Amino acid sequence: MNLVIRELETNDLDNLPEIDDSFIVNTRLILSLSKGNRHIEYTVEDVPSYEKSYLQNQDDNEELAYNEYINKPNQVIYIALLHNQIIGLMVLKKNWNHYA
Repeated sequence: MNLVIRELETNDLDNLPEIDDSFIVNTRLILSLSKGNRHIEYTVEDVPSYEKSYLQNQDDNEELAYNEYINKPNQVIYIALLHNQIIGLMVLKKNWNHYA
């Protein structure tokens, strides 16, 4: 398998496929700080299954402006290519949740 992951480039914009970004959520991660050794610990808790999609959180009229992620220091899109075809992408944006 010849999988390549790299930053999105301008010449990729016409080749972006429509990607189903939905996934099933069935657990949640609970983080805690131990009092004794001050290590971060976690437990995994089951939750009722549901489907989630980040595209559902966007307005219907609001499409991701892929070209605004090219050569930007605070946001980037990585694409995954298999046999020179885009099969997935990852969007990273500084402070995307307004907490970090």
